[in-house]
Amino acid sequence: MSDQTPANSPTPPDFNIFPDQPGQGGPWQATGAWDGADTAPRRDTPDKGTRRSRLIALLVAVLCIAGVMTLQQIGALSEEKVDTTKVEAPGAGDQFLLSSGIMVKMSGLLRSLQPSGIPSNETRMLADNVQESATSPVDKFRALIVAAEVAGVDDALPKLETAAKDGIEYPGSEDDITTLRAIFQGGIDTLTATERDTLVARHGYFGRLALTLGKPDTDPARQPFFRNSAALLAFFAALCGFVLLIFAGSVTSSIYMIIRVASGKVRASFLPPAPGGSVYLEMVALLAASFLLLQIVGSLVLSKLFGEKNTENGLLAALALQWLLLPVIFWPVLRGVPLKEHARRIGWTRGEGLLKEMWTGLYAYLASLPIFVCVVVVMVVLMVIYNAIMHGGKPEPLQAKNEILEIVAQGKPLILAMFFLLATVWAPLVEESVFRGALFRHMRGVTGVVLSALVSALAFSVMHGYAFFLLAPVFTLGIIFAAMREWRSSLVASITAHALHNGTLLTIVITMLTLARPE
Repeated sequence: MSDQTPANSPTPPDFNIFPDQPGQGGPWQATGAWDGADTAPRRDTPDKGTRRSRLIALLVAVLCIAGVMTLQQIGALSEEKVDTTKVEAPGAGDQFLLSSGIMVKMSGLLRSLQPSGIPSNETRMLADNVQESATSPVDKFRALIVAAEVAGVDDALPKLETAAKDGIEYPGSEDDITTLRAIFQGGIDTLTATERDTLVARHGYFGRLALTLGKPDTDPARQPFFRNSAALLAFFAALCGFVLLIFAGSVTSSIYMIIRVASGKVRASFLPPAPGGSVYLEMVALLAASFLLLQIVGSLVLSKLFGEKNTENGLLAALALQWLLLPVIFWPVLRGVPLKEHARRIGWTRGEGLLKEMWTGLYAYLASLPIFVCVVVVMVVLMVIYNAIMHGGKPEPLQAKNEILEIVAQGKPLILAMFFLLATVWAPLVEESVFRGALFRHMRGVTGVVLSALVSALAFSVMHGYAFFLLAPVFTLGIIFAAMREWRSSLVASITAHALHNGTLLTIVITMLTLARPE
């Protein structure tokens, strides 16, 4: 099929790679609706490609997206292989370690602010929260150390005596309990060097904390446990203020958006192509196939070169490899679509002006934030209900890895910088170009906006490495970004919103983990 304007049609206005108006200057509507007048065309010309290439691209896209989804779910839901014959110190990304570190820092700060002592009911509540969050036998033992730090040894000692009944049994647990009992009873000085070293080797941060119990907070050995505690409290206070500000802006934007939609001032400017063509479906298939290949081959190569994937060099290489997928967004150009025409069709346009489109992305994101938050709340409620039904309310829900947390917890400046660039530059540009620029455009040629948004959002969400029960918020974002594409035609708004979302959340997580990281 041809991408050229019919010979008997008037010459449409010339355009540049960033036209001032959505869709300005490209060849319009192969069915003859464009007649040189100012009336808006109903359809763009069909995209380049044949029926055969369309069927092949569809098959490859479906199979490869399904393959990526399968690998992502296996990785997200798989549990680390644990050697049950020994206990090792928790890694930097251990969630129980991070939450315990925050609790210890906050309890130390409270003691410094209340020299007369923290009310016992508050300390017990903090200690109970720590113990309830511990799921494994080893974490339950470590929770006793945190409870002794937060609520006092007198409160933790009776729980230590019932450790076996409470499920604290693992290889070496009897020796650990004996050592901890000696510490609780004031016999730290009676411990041998071997007992001290063994406790630290097996429990890391928690072992070091146990060996300082009973000493004043001003003791040099205890100072590292409370480092950045004041800054962490200030961060939480600032975060609360930020959330309130976002809440006010979100409510205001939502009301304003509803009024504009009701008054008919919000109208779709996206011009769907006429049915036919395959080049933009091919672009989706190419990304899915390349990503699948990168996951399989890349993992094998990296494991051979660097061993464990969470080593610093392995992480750097994995983050760098993902940039190799960037040329995928220029696939239509390689297939013969002129660059400027490709830019117009895919949405790389200035719309009504670059700054206005960016502002529109911010405003639309804020307006849709209540929907996103509601989905998150519903997801959490459903997980709580599932947990209550399947596990009797015990904290033993589906276990899922959090690779983002593991990467950020490394705390390596270069890794954090590369990951931040990947989340705020690569992801908004590539994902919006492929899922909203290409897939949504192709779907709109054959179906309506609702189904197009759902399909593009589904493909977008399952390509992420989250456990299936955490995909609802990502799916919701996909629908929101698709709505922006339909409304503005230009991708600037959705790219801005995508980058803003990723950048804000990642900044909060990096800052919190940096301040809360246990020493």
